[in-house]
Amino acid sequence: MERNASLIQLDNNYVLRVQKREQGVQGEVVLVDRSNPHRGTHVFNTPEQGDVQELVAWSHKALQAYREG
Repeated sequence: MERNASLIQLDNNYVLRVQKREQGVQGEVVLVDRSNPHRGTHVFNTPEQGDVQELVAWSHKALQAYREG
């Protein structure tokens, strides 16, 4: 995972890798690899949001939709 990005745990299995952009933040939802915490499986990218709180809220909704198929 990129070193300049911060991680926010969404639940026990998924984290949100957050990166600052010029006009907000955007991220990547990653399935955690329990055997190697520095690795994970890319699930999807997020669109740019105004702040981290908006990004986390969007990510939770998108992750729920992803799980429901």
